[in-house]
Amino acid sequence: MFRDVLQHSQRRMTACRKLIEAAATKRQAAVDRGAGGIRTRRKGSQQLPKWRRTPWATLLSAAVDAARARTTVGEISDAMRAAFGDHCATPEVGHSMASLWRRPEMTVLAGRLAKYAKRSGIKPKVMVAKLGQDGHARGAKVIASAIGDIGFDVLFGLLFQTPQKAAETAIETRLPFVLCGRVEVATEIGDGLFKLAVPVSL
Repeated sequence: MFRDVLQHSQRRMTACRKLIEAAATKRQAAVDRGAGGIRTRRKGSQQLPKWRRTPWATLLSAAVDAARARTTVGEISDAMRAAFGDHCATPEVGHSMASLWRRPEMTVLAGRLAKYAKRSGIKPKVMVAKLGQDGHARGAKVIASAIGDIGFDVLFGLLFQTPQKAAETAIETRLPFVLCGRVEVATEIGDGLFKLAVPVSL
């Protein structure tokens, strides 16, 4: 576990150093043009052949041009967010039931959750937080679906969230549990909750 945390910290330090170097060498005007191309991708699609006039074809081309101008993933993400908003994945439940029910402890847990829901009138809630810039959430979706299958009401966090944003979302939606994949990330979310005067147990 601690080796994993150390390797993650080293990779993060390397990424931060590269971002600082990129910020020092990039031409902001070119970056602004690249981001603007992403935001106006629909207008540009009319210049393509009819069979290629899709938002995604223009978006890919604009994103590649922006990256060549040393635009960071975060800046590209912000431009995409301005163009069409955030993507919010919905976990699909029901896929992991067969394998889960082979494990006696899962059956016991599901029974306890059902009793809690019946007694309190609501399902226990949990948030699955996917942070960082790796751009996919396959593993988190599997976890969210499995948790939903055994009886939790699951909120799946947005991609590219910061720890502080995840902490704020947990408070706004009154979620008592937040699941994270790394010890370092859990600590950062805990720090964010602490800043907002919320008691935390890791």
